[in-house]
Parts: sequence; C-alpha cells; structure tokens
Amino acid sequence: MGCFGNSTLLTPNIDALAATGARLTQHLVASPICTPSRAALLTARHAVRSGMTSKYDNTQVMGLGPGGLRLNEITVAEVLRDDGGYMTGG
Repeated sequence: MGCFGNSTLLTPNIDALAATGARLTQHLVASPICTPSRAALLTARHAVRSGMTSKYDNTQVMGLGPGGLRLNEITVAEVLRDDGGYMTGG
C-alpha cells in the first residue's frame, strides 16, 4: 500500500483513508491454523464461538471435511452493509 511506502502498487483510496484516519500496523491472528483464523477475522469472534474447532479436545480444524461457517453466522461485512451502509464489490 502506498501509505506504507509502496510505490509500485497504487492504492489511492486506502492512502486517503490512512491520511485521515488510523493506520493499523499490527495484526494478531486468533489461531496459527488458516480456517479458524479466517473465521475469527470474518466474524470478529473467537474461532471456538464460530464452531471452528475439532471434535478432539484443544484441537482446531484445518479445513478438512465439510466444515465452514454456519449459515446463520453473521460476518463483519454483513454488519457493515446492514448497519453502516457499506457496499462490497461483486
């Protein structure tokens, strides 16, 4: 992103947001495994609360099996769309 010094990739909208708002420089993941970490990012909830765990104690899923977010799970994008008026590309 340009706001962090990249001159190759053009990101004018993100650069404008960074100039007038917060610049987030750190991110912590909820899990070292992809599936539960993505679930936490999408829902703003710990992966366990989103059902992204294994049937084995203290084990998290790794994308194996039918898994995935429950259909009734509310994502951050849905909240921003419904309550904040934001639109996603599509």
